Amino acid sequence: MQKELADLRQAVTLMLEDKTSREEERRQHDDERRKLQAEVDRLTTELTQKKKRFWSGWFS
Repeated sequence: MQKELADLRQAVTLMLEDKTSREEERRQHDDERRKLQAEVDRLTTELTQKKKRFWSGWFS
C-alpha cells in the first residue's frame, strides 16, 4: 500500500511538473508573439507614414 501511494505521489508530481513546464513555455511563446506583433505594427505604421510622405511630395 505504501509503495502504491509513493508511486501515485510521484506520478502526480511528474504530471504537475509537466503542466508547469508547458504553461511556462506557453507564456514565453505568448510574450515572443506579442513582441513580434508590436514590431510588425511599428513597421506597418512607419511604412504607412513613409508612403504618405512620398505621395504628398508628388502632389504638393
